[in-house]
Amino acid sequence: MALYSLGTSHVSLKHCELHSHNSWEIVLNVKGMGIALVGEMNYSFSPNTIMCIPPGIPHMKTSENGFYDIYFHTDTIFFAMQTSSGTGKKSAKALPLIMQDDAEQSFQSILSLMLRLHYQTPKHEAVLLSLHNAALQLLNLWADRDLTDPVIAYIQSRLISSFTDPEINITSILLESGYTKDYIRRRFHKELGVTPNEYVTNLRINYARQLLSQKEILKLNVADVSSMCGYYDAAYFSRIFRKKIGIPPGSY
Repeated sequence: MALYSLGTSHVSLKHCELHSHNSWEIVLNVKGMGIALVGEMNYSFSPNTIMCIPPGIPHMKTSENGFYDIYFHTDTIFFAMQTSSGTGKKSAKALPLIMQDDAEQSFQSILSLMLRLHYQTPKHEAVLLSLHNAALQLLNLWADRDLTDPVIAYIQSRLISSFTDPEINITSILLESGYTKDYIRRRFHKELGVTPNEYVTNLRINYARQLLSQKEILKLNVADVSSMCGYYDAAYFSRIFRKKIGIPPGSY
């Protein structure tokens, strides 16, 4: 997942003209209240509102007393990749997503650090990309807060936090629910559309795609990416990657 641009409104704005982008735009409103037109829908925004706007959708913001925001552009977002590859139950159609930062302002903290590093030396680029990944991972967690089954939401959270561990024990995580392995696996599949093993594989391959897209900057080879994504065996990782994506990781 590439980070195309990062910026902020350096002055308080009352109006942002209607425009669109060829990439996803993630906007965090830091100060001010108003209305955002995204496509044909109006959304209210206030401090801590986060808007994830898909490519090609015209949007604008207005505020009577002015607003200040931080934004970045990326080629995709983690939860959109999961949906399109069959790891979620949401529609594969790209739609705007509106959410709120948490009480600790975790998302704002990440974006503020990204901004500081962005305007400093290029030596910070690897750290900047890691923060970009952390911001998207955080959005991914919040995007799935609408799961109707709290048990499955817990299992999903455990899988997301553990998928890079090559020794992850999915069966043990399922049994933490207090239900039998087969029962909770069926329940997981009903809620998310894939088995827990398939879910972890999709998390790993999506993460591998992100790392491989930045392999020159991060100075990574296929074996490095394999281990970072939870695979001891780089050859096995390559077979799984090719099966999912259609090309070997070395050619991605």
